[in-house]
Amino acid sequence: MNARATALFLFLTAGAAAAQDGSIVPLWMTPEAEIGAMAAVRPAGLVANTGQPANWRLGELAFRSPETLGGEARRAGLSCNSCHPAGGANTAFFIPGLSGMPGTVDVTHKAWNPAAEDGVFNPVRIPALWNAGRTAPYGSRGAFPALDDFIGNVIRHEFAGEVSPSILGALGVYVAALPPPANAQLREDGRLAENAPLDAHRGRESFAKGCAGCHSPGSDFQDGKLHDGRNTPSLLGLSAMTSFFHDGSSGSLAEAIESHARRHGISHGTQTRSWVLAYVQAVGAIDPPRNVALTIDEDIERIALGVDDLLAPSSNLPRESAGMAARMLRREVGLIHARLPLDQHAGARAALERWADALRAIGMAVEGEDAASAAPLILDLRLEIADTRAAVRHAGPTSLYQAERLAAWKRRR
Repeated sequence: MNARATALFLFLTAGAAAAQDGSIVPLWMTPEAEIGAMAAVRPAGLVANTGQPANWRLGELAFRSPETLGGEARRAGLSCNSCHPAGGANTAFFIPGLSGMPGTVDVTHKAWNPAAEDGVFNPVRIPALWNAGRTAPYGSRGAFPALDDFIGNVIRHEFAGEVSPSILGALGVYVAALPPPANAQLREDGRLAENAPLDAHRGRESFAKGCAGCHSPGSDFQDGKLHDGRNTPSLLGLSAMTSFFHDGSSGSLAEAIESHARRHGISHGTQTRSWVLAYVQAVGAIDPPRNVALTIDEDIERIALGVDDLLAPSSNLPRESAGMAARMLRREVGLIHARLPLDQHAGARAALERWADALRAIGMAVEGEDAASAAPLILDLRLEIADTRAAVRHAGPTSLYQAERLAAWKRRR
């Protein structure tokens, strides 16, 4: 076994153990990553959790659940959200033997799906999924005109998972709704706002002449076409990235622009090149704050809304999907439970354990022959959540939702 294979075996073994243990600290991060801080935040500017249709809510749960990917990914605790936290790109993602650099992963490796093994170590950059609903076609080679088809291929081909039509459709609804990052330097029509830096305005004309043919400002800075066999990526949200091109081969935006210009015979003087860089930086800017703290309130609300919208008979979910929704909600309960390790959290943990037990019983009922028997169980759970959510919420300030507490807990593990 070579060094890469050994490292990968150790990761998958440790990942499976951590997943069984209900770990909230991801193993798929660079050694230098600030684990406590990164596991306690999510990208800002997301679609609000409240007021969403049931399909969106089911898609969010499936996006966050390792059960969706199946196979080794599920056993290691990996979900869509692991690589694309809340639709962004995890630039600190790193698995020994599968990543060439942080923020990349080899998705054609037998570790995920033996049938997809191509015999080449070829990790690709993890892209952000922001604004995906408007950036067809999909895949680095633009092979999928429909978002659902692309997501289904990732699950089935890259990860050897299985996904039902209702779950796949819900994933498509959730991903399509991911908005582009807020950017006060850019107007909705793709033109720079007045507050964009002066050098960015100076670079607009040169960008229009040499770059806008593919990265069209009026089309979210992409053109929906293949060039050199690759799909044109959007430039929106680019400032969140730490490497560029499909394989992450450029380590800076300036390097990527210069390399691309050489490849296409575009000649820029030093000054013009700096202006083009300023323009692209303004287009890809993200308003602060980029991240906001995870909160126990948000996670409790996700569970309560999921119970209301997905498990009630009026949801009309197929039995299999309703059962999976119950399992995914039970996992969400477990993630809160894992952030409440102190003796003073015992009451909150006991309440969460009752939620989890109820969800197990509901899952069995909705998948069984007598689905109507789930109705009183669902009502009891809704009442239980209403009665005890305040006690669970009260544990938040002393819990591992706090970044400094999470980092200290991780150091002691």
